[in-house]
Amino acid sequence: MNLTLRNTIMHLFVLAVLSPAVYGQTLVHYWNFNVSTDEAALLAPTQSILAGASILHIPGGTSAIQTTSNTGQGFEITNPNARNGDEALTHLRLNNPIGATLVISLPTTGYQQIVIQYATRRSGSGAGTQKIEYTTDGVNFDSLTVIAPVDGNPTLQILDFSDVAAAEDNPDFAVRITFEQGSGGLVGNNRFDNLSLDAFPTWRGYFSSHPKFSTCQR
Repeated sequence: MNLTLRNTIMHLFVLAVLSPAVYGQTLVHYWNFNVSTDEAALLAPTQSILAGASILHIPGGTSAIQTTSNTGQGFEITNPNARNGDEALTHLRLNNPIGATLVISLPTTGYQQIVIQYATRRSGSGAGTQKIEYTTDGVNFDSLTVIAPVDGNPTLQILDFSDVAAAEDNPDFAVRITFEQGSGGLVGNNRFDNLSLDAFPTWRGYFSSHPKFSTCQR
């Protein structure tokens, strides 16, 4: 076998085995919700390396996103999942959430082993259940889990999609959150902060985010 070709194959093999351990996960999408001048600014991604990330509030009942009085509430104490040294300034406050839907579009093109994290809490009279579903075709949703936000300092929630192959390398991947009373109430609010999606590059993602190597014929 040609020496250069053999070296190239060996290089590719080493990268396949070691690149996740060496480079770790990549922060693909992130919201810190620290710009609260209006709803559009609040819901815009803070950081995203793929086009198409968004949060859509579909109102139901009397639900509304409030862009004032959305500071404190323990986020400044625990500040779970903050990245880049971000302070807990403002956060996403969804009032009267029962009946509302949050659709979070999270393209994963070029990435695999998807993990989503966010901080959340509720008010005493706020919805006690967050129902988490996901889509891989942009139309049909499957159930993932149910979360019970605390009435207290916010806690970190982790949605692990590392075993969901269809979530990988997928421009249509999205998560949907709906709300039920659970152990909470029918009004109040649910609050969110520091929403992120981390993943490992696939080959497509790896070569788009790392310099290409070259081989020399000797």
